[in-house]
Amino acid sequence: MGVRKAALAEPPAPWWERVPKDYHRRPVGTEIDRRYPLTTAISAGLDMLTCTGLGATVGSLLAANMMMPGQNFAREIARLDIYATLAANGAAAASFQAPPAQVPVIETSTVFFGFQPFSIRTSLLSFDSPYEPVDKAIRGPYARMGGGGRAYAQYWSHRGGARKTLIFVHGFIADPYWFNARMFGLRKLYQAGYDILLVTLPFHGYRKAWFEPFSGFGYFSRGMGHINEAMLQAVLDLRIFVDYLLKRGAPHVGIAGYSLGGYMSAIMAAVEPRLSFAIPMCPVVSVVDAAMDWPSTRLLFGQFLRLTGLDLPDLRQATAVHSPLTYAPALPAGRRLIMSASGDRLTTPRQVALLRDHWPGSEMYWFPGNHLMHFERAKYQEHMRRFMDRCTA
Repeated sequence: MGVRKAALAEPPAPWWERVPKDYHRRPVGTEIDRRYPLTTAISAGLDMLTCTGLGATVGSLLAANMMMPGQNFAREIARLDIYATLAANGAAAASFQAPPAQVPVIETSTVFFGFQPFSIRTSLLSFDSPYEPVDKAIRGPYARMGGGGRAYAQYWSHRGGARKTLIFVHGFIADPYWFNARMFGLRKLYQAGYDILLVTLPFHGYRKAWFEPFSGFGYFSRGMGHINEAMLQAVLDLRIFVDYLLKRGAPHVGIAGYSLGGYMSAIMAAVEPRLSFAIPMCPVVSVVDAAMDWPSTRLLFGQFLRLTGLDLPDLRQATAVHSPLTYAPALPAGRRLIMSASGDRLTTPRQVALLRDHWPGSEMYWFPGNHLMHFERAKYQEHMRRFMDRCTA
């Protein structure tokens, strides 16, 4: 009697196909909405106004690039194939460049320029980023736009040697060190014994090209391939800072970030197992789905899809190379904390739910407010500190 072979299970479809095309129309809600109904409703309404302004800014940058004379959509789509292939492979080691063994990091005083937090010992760390774009065809233009330039971070250190360290990553156009220090209570974490590293993302702050009209302009102003390269470069630069801190003697290094920085934190949790913890805050999870949540950029992406003949899953896959949804987390569940606001409409609870579901067992913490107005900050900052203490005990 023959033995019947069990049917082989079909591998699950990748996330860019599983997420419904109308996901941006799905309900938005959190577990704390009933406790804070008025706060959530008002803060969500205010966030929609912010979405309109920010979406118009980002949308105009992308539209200007799309409508440039001589724009060849077939060529642009062909260039996205390299990133789509990496995403389909699903191997973080293949998608993200490993940091070179020796990258000279320079430390200089920041006493006479920049934000100087009272009574905190600070310095400016910098190095020449060794990043080389995946797409060889855009290496020249990317470098001319400031990509591949010098990386910067403000370092708050204690006397007597390196301590456990928090790397904090800012959001899009929200790079000022003073803003992040005050918004997220970083001085309290320093006083609790943590060294702090405030990293500047590519095309922001010190890394903005002189001819760009505002910080962050270069991130989204040169098309989808350029966005991919900026994201991949940011991850490499962050890993070099992790190398530096560990070699300096930090017993633990963890990462947290807000909005775009939350996206970076989530990606690092998939790439860098040496981290003691990762705390994405109000994180972007899928660049394309974030754009679909904003009415102004949704119209632009709809037009792009019509012009190119692509569909939404194609566009997701073209940017999935740097999405945390594409890779298994490298950190165990107990070292991952997701924090977000119930009324956030820039990085909606819909987005955050995708990451929560992709990271089973991770801690999820909702607080009242929206993307910019965080209520009960003292409470969530204390929760964050306790989580960090537990992970670095």
